[in-house]
Amino acid sequence: MRSTALWALLILALAAGCGNPNVVRKVPDGIPAYLGRAVDNYDSATGIEMKGNFDGSTSDRSAELARRLNAAGADKIRADGKLAALAGTYGWVFLDSKRLPSGPLREFLAGRMGVACSIRNWHVAWAASRRGRQHVFLDGVFVDAVEETRKLQDVNRVGFFHIDDGVRKGWGMVVATCPDELKGLKKRYAPGETIRFSGSFPVPVDRAVVLMSGDSPGVESEAVAIRQSGAFEVSLDAPRDPGVHHIQVQYKKAEESGKTQEWKTLFDVPVYVGVPEPEEPEAFVSNPTPNPDDMETWSDALLAIYNRERTKFGIPRLERLVKEGSTLDPTEAAEGDGSTASTDRTMKRRIDWHGVAEKDAVSRRWFFEHLAATAEERLKIPSERRLILDPRRTKYLAGFSKIKGDAHKFRSFEYFIEDKGAR
Repeated sequence: MRSTALWALLILALAAGCGNPNVVRKVPDGIPAYLGRAVDNYDSATGIEMKGNFDGSTSDRSAELARRLNAAGADKIRADGKLAALAGTYGWVFLDSKRLPSGPLREFLAGRMGVACSIRNWHVAWAASRRGRQHVFLDGVFVDAVEETRKLQDVNRVGFFHIDDGVRKGWGMVVATCPDELKGLKKRYAPGETIRFSGSFPVPVDRAVVLMSGDSPGVESEAVAIRQSGAFEVSLDAPRDPGVHHIQVQYKKAEESGKTQEWKTLFDVPVYVGVPEPEEPEAFVSNPTPNPDDMETWSDALLAIYNRERTKFGIPRLERLVKEGSTLDPTEAAEGDGSTASTDRTMKRRIDWHGVAEKDAVSRRWFFEHLAATAEERLKIPSERRLILDPRRTKYLAGFSKIKGDAHKFRSFEYFIEDKGAR
């Protein structure tokens, strides 16, 4: 009963400000001030300065959550101070704006704080500042967090923050997959400087790669040598062209019982080559473009962003997959009950209806609030940029659906198709 009541309170908090799903929510004015100074190195102390009053037991709360997760049978999980600070920043965004931070804003905050991890899940909760009820509420947040985190794989870090501004109390939690003992990775490099870092995978890994991208169509990719202990070392040269580049480490676990393992991201971080780290997020993050009113035009809106980048480098444009004489509704994938499985099945039926072999189509599924901002962010992630700018893939198909219970969130299913003709 307690858990149900707690979730009801959380849902009420999340629903605050809901209405027109295309309303643009800017970054609250005070957010950059929460970040404190820039972090020189991903493995250094954060030095984050947050506004407001904290209960002084952040590390204890994170450690308590880690203990509960481990006792519940989750993988070995440790408390992490940077993730706790990041969770606290999420909490302040929520308390100030009554909205959870958007995906691109979460990426900016994580990069600004020097978090080199793959964020797997995060929660923000809010309640009125009532001393007699805070411990009951907090205990319920722990119970729900443990239950949800147990469903995730490869999680090995957790951060928890309790915020109190005298009127409201907020809790932020972040769980992530992070490299163990990450050393040497900096935020800033000179053009051509050697980038060296080392660490250890938190789970047994069969293969791994490191990817680097910037303002060019190509994405550098190198295999990562893995020791039996899971330790790895990376050495590559920074690009000669100044700018913001992203380094991404991905891994594949060994196949189990014939089940094919997909590539997973250990971390994706920005590095600044010959340029200073910006203190403010880019305009598409802080002042995002509203989503088009008509969902049927969303595929065209995405294609305009992708093709702008492809055209810049002389790559053939992506074109929507169209079957001559077809009367198929381009938003058919958004029909049904809106669940992931239902939409996925619909998209696969559409691919088959178009006569496309499954091996010729690479799929992507992602959640978003602002369509254009999320597309711009994806163009920075090496593995996504490599797919979006792949000259072999010239056909495109997408479907969208709403997320139940949140008028601001949507789900997208995309196919990038190598055009080999009908079967």
